[in-house]
Amino acid sequence: MTMDRDAILQAFLAQRLDLLAYLGALLPAGLVEDVFQETFLVVARRWQDFDATRPFGPWCRGIARNLARKACAVRRAQPFDEHAADLVSAALDTPDPEPALELTQLRHCLQQIDDRQRGLLERFYAHGDSLALIAQASGRSVGAVQVALSRLRASLLRCIEHRLRTQA
Repeated sequence: MTMDRDAILQAFLAQRLDLLAYLGALLPAGLVEDVFQETFLVVARRWQDFDATRPFGPWCRGIARNLARKACAVRRAQPFDEHAADLVSAALDTPDPEPALELTQLRHCLQQIDDRQRGLLERFYAHGDSLALIAQASGRSVGAVQVALSRLRASLLRCIEHRLRTQA
């Protein structure tokens, strides 16, 4: 079963927010829009490859994932985190009756970390600073910054999951 090109492009536009959220969770802010646009170009070029008997979102995310991985390697912005990509993709595939609840929990958990950790997250995710730039400014190695970000993400995830379990 196939879809025509216009239907594919409309379906892509319907996936826009999910794709931007997916890419935003995996890439520095400065790369998100570029990779999103590249994803659109690939989808527009390869629309006939899509099997309409399968879900469209995961197909688009697969393309976006490959392009994000390539962007990280080429631009050396950050190492691509395959585990995070799997987690975000799974979250997008699972219908969430209360997405605002997770956002509320994230805000609470962000308030629990110290200013230095929050600043690290802001520089990387909100401002799109590279690992190298953050490392240079903080006097740490790129590896140390990468480990700190990984630990912060894991800590925030545990905090959110704990709050959701205890408030359910």
